[in-house]
Amino acid sequence: MKVAILNLTNGGLSGGYIKYLESMLPYFIETYNENLFVSLPTNTNIDLISKFSFENLYLTDNYKSDKSLYNSLSSFDPDVVFVPSSRIFNFNNKPVITIKEG
Repeated sequence: MKVAILNLTNGGLSGGYIKYLESMLPYFIETYNENLFVSLPTNTNIDLISKFSFENLYLTDNYKSDKSLYNSLSSFDPDVVFVPSSRIFNFNNKPVITIKEG
């Protein structure tokens, strides 16, 4: 299975969100490895990026207007898209899992 994790934020990551990624990403990397696509905001803490080895890492400033994100996703062709940041996202009739804010 190919999994895309899209961290769709307005340009940054809070400390809590970074801790969430630090606990979640190792599982996805271990389980899916080259079948994993991860999108992060461009100004993401470099320590977070260097801590993990992503084969398919995509950095974006504004996901709403970033057509190359959609092109990269199309090339990757995920089976499922996971959006932990509670943003609405539709992609080629693929299943999208979104964490709803409480």
